[in-house]
Amino acid sequence: MANAALSPGVKLAWQLAGDLAVREKSAILPRHILYGICSVGKLLDAQDKEGKDRDAALPAKPEVDRLNQLSERHGLDLSSLRRDLRNAYASLATTASQLSSSQRVSRSPASKQIFEVAAQSADKSGLQEFDLLFLFRATILAHDPEVENATSNQKLAFSNAARDVDAN
Repeated sequence: MANAALSPGVKLAWQLAGDLAVREKSAILPRHILYGICSVGKLLDAQDKEGKDRDAALPAKPEVDRLNQLSERHGLDLSSLRRDLRNAYASLATTASQLSSSQRVSRSPASKQIFEVAAQSADKSGLQEFDLLFLFRATILAHDPEVENATSNQKLAFSNAARDVDAN
């Protein structure tokens, strides 16, 4: 991978993507990455409402704020997308009792490529780490069929949002 490090938001998105992939007994796919990106904000909100320790997630808040601003500018509903991504493959999910708490899951080749593209974009921008916006852009521009299907009702808005990341 390029020299760019993972931001706190990207680390959380990767973890959330892995959680969904484990439930589906799958490698981490591009749709899991998009689900993880859309879920970081919900994680922050849930920890805030429940009064839980936010130390692990709090560093991701500026990234989530920028992602929310981007989605608002383009009329994207990330909460609805997150639910759609989770529910679309719910039949693949296993029950919690079937999971090992230490189970690790690998990224698919397409997912590895998304991380590589995001890291290269950050490098080209002179940044030392890539954040949720770079990962979002790389995921949308990867043209994965499952991601395109999930975003098809707002295809132009997602494409414009991905291009908008380049402008910022």
